[in-house]
Amino acid sequence: MVRPRLVLVCAVGVAVVAAAPLSAQESSLPVTAQPLTSADEQAIAAHLDPLVDDLEHGDPAKAQRARDLIAAPVRGPASVSFRLYYSGRLDDAIARMVAPTADPWRAGLALSVAGAVATDPMLGVILGALDDPRPAVRLAAARELGTTLEQVDADNDAIQDARLDAALRRAQRALEQEPSVHVAGTLALALAGPETPALQDRALAAMARGFGAWLDARGPAGEPDAEETLLTTINVLRVARMRYVNRQIRGGAPAELTDAVLALARAARAAAGRAVDHADLADRASAVADALTQLAQG
Repeated sequence: MVRPRLVLVCAVGVAVVAAAPLSAQESSLPVTAQPLTSADEQAIAAHLDPLVDDLEHGDPAKAQRARDLIAAPVRGPASVSFRLYYSGRLDDAIARMVAPTADPWRAGLALSVAGAVATDPMLGVILGALDDPRPAVRLAAARELGTTLEQVDADNDAIQDARLDAALRRAQRALEQEPSVHVAGTLALALAGPETPALQDRALAAMARGFGAWLDARGPAGEPDAEETLLTTINVLRVARMRYVNRQIRGGAPAELTDAVLALARAARAAAGRAVDHADLADRASAVADALTQLAQG
C-alpha cells in the first residue's frame, strides 16, 4: 500500500494523480508472475508499446492518459520479474524524454512513470534529472525520488540495496547544491518519506546532512529567498522531528542518524540567526530547531 506522500504544495506543470482502477487489459497483465513466460512478455509488450508512443509523441491529452495507463500496473505490488521486463521496454523512451533537449513538460510525465516503475535504470534517470539545468525537471525528479522510495519502503525488491545506498548519497549531494528553495524542500521531504527503520535511518540521515549543508551555503541572510528559505526550513524540521519520534518509538535511532539530526538543527539555528530582516520566522525556525535538538539529545 502506497502511503500519502509528504509534499510541498506547488504548481509544477505535471499533475500527480492517484492510481485509477485497472482496465480489463491491465487486469490481465501478469503483474505478480515470477518468472515471466513468453506469453507474459507478449502481453506486456501489447499493453506498453502503443502507450509508449503516445507518451513520447502524442498530444497532451494522449500523453497524460498514456502516463496514467503505463504507471497504473506498477503503482501497487508487482513481482521483480514483471518490473524488470516492464522497465526494459520503457528505458530507452524514458531516457530520451528526460534528455536536456527534451520538452520539460513531457520530461515530467516521463519522470512520473520512472518513479512508479522503480527499477535501477529508472532510478538512474531520476537521479540524473536532479542535475538538470531546468528547475521544473529537477522538481519532478525530486518528487519522483520520493515515489521510488515509497516503492522500496513497500517491499519492492527491484532495486538492489547497494544501488540504493549510492542513490541516497547522490541525492544528498544534489540537495546540498540545489539552487532552488522549492526544489530543495521537495527533495528533502522525499528523503524524509520512508518509514521502515532500515531505509528510514539512511534516507533521513541523508536528508539531514544534505539540507543542513544546503542551509550553511545560503549566505548571510539566506538571500535571495530568505523568507521562503525559513518557511521551508520550518517545514523540513517539523517533518524531521516527526520521523525521528517515530524512529525512537520503534527501538531508538542509531548514533549516525542522531548526529545528522543534531547537525541539521545547528544549521537551522545558524540560518535563523542570519535572517535579521525576518525576525518572526527566524524565531519560529529557532524554536523548532531547539525542539529537535532536545528530542535528539534526550
